[in-house]
Amino acid sequence: MLDPLSDILTRLTLQGTLYFRTAFSAPWGVGVPSYKNVARFHYADRGDCKVRIASTDTIVHVRQGDLIIIPHGAAHDLLSAEGADRGVPPLESVLEEAG
Repeated sequence: MLDPLSDILTRLTLQGTLYFRTAFSAPWGVGVPSYKNVARFHYADRGDCKVRIASTDTIVHVRQGDLIIIPHGAAHDLLSAEGADRGVPPLESVLEEAG
C-alpha cells in the first residue's frame, strides 16, 4: 500500500512541465503568476526560503529537503529568508535574464 502522497502523485496526469533549477544569493525573490488548472511544486535542495501565497498572504517557511505544492495555479512569491519583500520581479523577467 502506498502512502497518501505517493498515491496522489501516481494518479496525476502531467501534461506539461517547466523545470527551473537555480541558486540565488540573498536577498532574492521571484513572483510566480497565477495559471488555471495547474499545480506548482517547489523543492528546497539546499538552504531555505519563504513562499507567500498571494490570495491569502500566507507565508510558509520552506527548509532544506522540504517540498511544497501550490494547487489551483495560485499566484505566489518565492523569497529569500531575509529582506526580499520589496521589488519581487516576475518569473518571466527572471527567466529572460537567466537565458
